[in-house]
Amino acid sequence: MLINDQFYYASLTSLATHVVDEIESAGDALIDELIPHEYIDGANNGKQEEGGFLWDIKLDANGQDGQLDELRKRWYGYQQKRWLELSEIFSQSPPAIYTQDKDWDSDPHRFFIFNNAETLKQIRWRHFLSDCQPLMSEYSSLNEQLQQEVARATSWLTENYQDIMQNFDPTVVKLHKKKKIILSPQALDDFNKH
Repeated sequence: MLINDQFYYASLTSLATHVVDEIESAGDALIDELIPHEYIDGANNGKQEEGGFLWDIKLDANGQDGQLDELRKRWYGYQQKRWLELSEIFSQSPPAIYTQDKDWDSDPHRFFIFNNAETLKQIRWRHFLSDCQPLMSEYSSLNEQLQQEVARATSWLTENYQDIMQNFDPTVVKLHKKKKIILSPQALDDFNKH
């Protein structure tokens, strides 16, 4: 996209998605603090099979793998539920668009954040920037709401962490479907480069 003769990558998202992305980032950081963990190579990682290589990466939470798994499942459910709730709340708001600029790989990137579907209905692709202009709102006006949502989510996470730590029974094992991931040699090379 060209904005004032400057090239920008542009991303369009909903306000509910943007808020949940912020919640997710803060919550994931908190989970890392509550139950430190890392990904490690499994016994079969990199072994050749069926024209490719096995991808066998395991999560190691220093003996708290079950607790971490339960917390992450609950956390995922919270995010899905909150996204639906926020989408409903924002659908009642007057149309608004927020923008946020980021620089990735030295290229400018602008996020266009639409608060609801009614806002999108007012935007034509051929006149995108001019149609957005009258609906623009200050991104800074979202800061308080973002902080409240993050505080609410981290409080929820802390309560659930405490519940899991007090009530977790390691003798109860939830069944998980076994997965076998085979990567092409090129994909394995790409992983090793990063």
